[in-house]
Amino acid sequence: MTVVREGSGFAGRRLGHLELTHTSTELRSGFDACGERRDNADVDRLHSRSFEPSAADVLRARYAGRLPDRLDELTGPLHGQVELPLHIAWSGLRVYDLDRPRQRMSLYRTVLAEGQRRDLLTYVNRHLLASQWPALRTLISRHIRDVWEDAFPDLAREASAAA
Repeated sequence: MTVVREGSGFAGRRLGHLELTHTSTELRSGFDACGERRDNADVDRLHSRSFEPSAADVLRARYAGRLPDRLDELTGPLHGQVELPLHIAWSGLRVYDLDRPRQRMSLYRTVLAEGQRRDLLTYVNRHLLASQWPALRTLISRHIRDVWEDAFPDLAREASAAA
């Protein structure tokens, strides 16, 4: 199927004032959605264009690259106060009391969004993460939630069991 839209802002390829997108089936077959044969030069030109990943794909890859191999690697503290470094908590609160549920939730939300792999291992505890996941998953971005639940199905099961 070929989609044609006028103007800018559409995520297709621009050709003059029109923007075109093509499905992979059209590109492979050499026919467009109307059954009209494409010129081989058109097919080759469309195949040779590099398509950039979406912003969502970039975010998911970034978050997935930070994940531990196993939830057991998350050995962060269970109690007490935690001070996050500036590269994680660059704005606002930096010291969190894990014995206060709202602060614990805020710390986990911040570390999951801003922390690197070693930060996750240092500041996140597997048991606390699992116990607060049903609520925490609603406070983090969809990209973070999807990456964690895809990598660790136990978290998704924990959330559905709590619902």
